[in-house]
Amino acid sequence: MLFVLMVLFVVATIAFGALVARVWCLEKSIRELFARRAADSTAAEVLDELREENLVMRNLIFDMVENEASLMKARTSEERARCHVSRVSRRRELFGEAVVILDRSAGPIVHIPHLVE
Repeated sequence: MLFVLMVLFVVATIAFGALVARVWCLEKSIRELFARRAADSTAAEVLDELREENLVMRNLIFDMVENEASLMKARTSEERARCHVSRVSRRRELFGEAVVILDRSAGPIVHIPHLVE
């Protein structure tokens, strides 16, 4: 009796393993099909462009935060004055970069000539 139970257990385990393998192969082929169709569509191109714009904006925000934090490193009043001048000029550069990025991604915006040189 024990032998019969062990044989049934082994048969059930093999059958279950075969079923799991078959389901896994089916899921893999479905994923590949969706990947092929997504690669052919224009949505993938739009998504790639959005990812690129997102990375550019993220880098710009990092630069802005780093620029604003630069004054905290200065210890003497001369260093603070120099950092302040540097920070203001860098802020103008970053603002100009932001205007260019927004012009490129969302269409032209109002040009501010006295802030962007």
